Amino acid sequence: MAFRLPKLFNCNAAMEMSSRRLSGDKLGWYDRLALAFHLLICGGCRFVDRQFALIDRMARRLGAPHVPRYPVSSSSEKLSEEAKDKLREVIR
Repeated sequence: MAFRLPKLFNCNAAMEMSSRRLSGDKLGWYDRLALAFHLLICGGCRFVDRQFALIDRMARRLGAPHVPRYPVSSSSEKLSEEAKDKLREVIR
């Protein structure tokens, strides 16, 4: 296992983890701990983390649809041929 302590002091890694956390990804225990410590010592990242959270709350209040991270491949969500034809007509 690699030694990962420098992640505690890396602002780019902290902002990437903060963004992943808000997008719904589950962070592992080490990443949660590293992010918490980084935000404790870095005021700039703490500010950006709060801004990310504010933007997320505002988008939810405005009714922005939740976009799944990975496409859903269930057959019930596929378009019928009739719907595809209507979309093709609109696009032309």
